[in-house]
Amino acid sequence: VQLLKEFRPDVMYLTTTDYVQHKYAPGVPQANAFYEMFDKYLVELDAQGAAIVVTADHGMKPKHHADGSPNVVYVQDLLDEWLGKDAARVILPITDPYVVHHGALGSFATAYLPKGADREAIMAKLRKVEGIILVLGREEGSARFELPEDRMG
Repeated sequence: VQLLKEFRPDVMYLTTTDYVQHKYAPGVPQANAFYEMFDKYLVELDAQGAAIVVTADHGMKPKHHADGSPNVVYVQDLLDEWLGKDAARVILPITDPYVVHHGALGSFATAYLPKGADREAIMAKLRKVEGIILVLGREEGSARFELPEDRMG
């Protein structure tokens, strides 16, 4: 805001870390306080005539229960139970060893099923698992997220 007051650039790009969003669940006081602060700055930028675009690189979901235990669905364990140990392979491409920030937990999983597995039946079972928000097949997932189909599970 101060930069815009002192130096009127034609284009200004601002980026923030998503530390707060990873540390606190949506709707809790700490997250709400962050958004109130953010909104205050947006109001100030708007008052100065700035054209504002706000984007995000992903959604958020609580990574821990109130007692501190992980809010995790172990998809590999489910597929091992349904198809046999190590018959399928689950890869979590969104992981991070910086556990304070990201919890080292991925919210996006790619599953590679064995030949002959009933993909539609497995997807239907996964859709019924509490905590799983969305299940997509290779074709739909690739199209929705603009990913190469030949590299998807």
